[in-house]
Amino acid sequence: MALSDNQLAITRVYLALLNRAPEMGGLDYWSSEISDTHALNDVVNSILSVNDVKILYPDKMPSDQFLTAIYQNLFQKVPDAQGMDYWQSKIAEGVDRAGVVVQIIEAGLQVADGTPGKACLLNRYEAACYAADMQMSTGLELPPSQLAEVLSGVTDAADSLQSAMNSVSELLTVITIDDPVEEAPPENTTPPVDTPPPVDETPPPAVITPPPEETPPPPVETPPLPEETPPPPVETPPPPEETPPPPEEPPPLPVEPPPFPVVPPPALTSPPTAVVLPPAETGSSVNTASIADVMSQSRLTDSAAPAESTEHVPAANENVLDVVGVHAVTLVM
Repeated sequence: MALSDNQLAITRVYLALLNRAPEMGGLDYWSSEISDTHALNDVVNSILSVNDVKILYPDKMPSDQFLTAIYQNLFQKVPDAQGMDYWQSKIAEGVDRAGVVVQIIEAGLQVADGTPGKACLLNRYEAACYAADMQMSTGLELPPSQLAEVLSGVTDAADSLQSAMNSVSELLTVITIDDPVEEAPPENTTPPVDTPPPVDETPPPAVITPPPEETPPPPVETPPLPEETPPPPVETPPPPEETPPPPEEPPPLPVEPPPFPVVPPPALTSPPTAVVLPPAETGSSVNTASIADVMSQSRLTDSAAPAESTEHVPAANENVLDVVGVHAVTLVM
């Protein structure tokens, strides 16, 4: 399988920067990046920005050290004074590192045969192309460490190139034995169709599954009776306010006895005999017996005499009243 122009260009860049042939994955990726709008210089700048490559060629690396590393990878020697001055002048003119790498490779391949370093460059480049082509043909990828080891022994001697090519073949054979690759089926080949086994038309005997035993339902837990809530205390209504007793009625006014009726004594036919009582001593009690006798006698006299007239009370009766009044006054005092 022949490599494309883009694959050959990437193989030369790998040889100049990494001192080895490209692995299959890297070769396939970077060669696909080259296009009409993405030139080789742009791809080389992208490779230089990869972390593993930046470790080898940091940005602060002096230009003379950078040129020496590229010379050793391609020609297996350091640049002479004339070559160093020439490439440093290119860098001073503004050519970036990617451009310098591409120009050094092209210049080395175009110089006349017999120029020191050209035979070494041709051998190393051919060994790298062989390793890349074998990987793409077999679909097997060699690790970077083995690719670097294969190129380390290639010099300007012819036998060093043949030895490197044999090493690549042996490495790929070991990979094939350890990890065989399945061969792809030939084109236009109908894959075999698996014939299904004959179907047994006899239905299987019916399997009678006994009904599951009825599990008695779990006993229903009787919820506990709710605690009886004691009835709320009966509020005893307050005793009715005592109705104040009705105001006491004032005692009835004493009924004045009707005036003693003055019955005019009957007219005496003869003046009554005046009863003269001895005067009562001052401070002594009235002789009630005398008064009673006087009153008794007066009534007898009145009842014996017929009633004739009520026009005038005899003087004798007035005397009797006077006597009674005197003793009455004495009794009060």
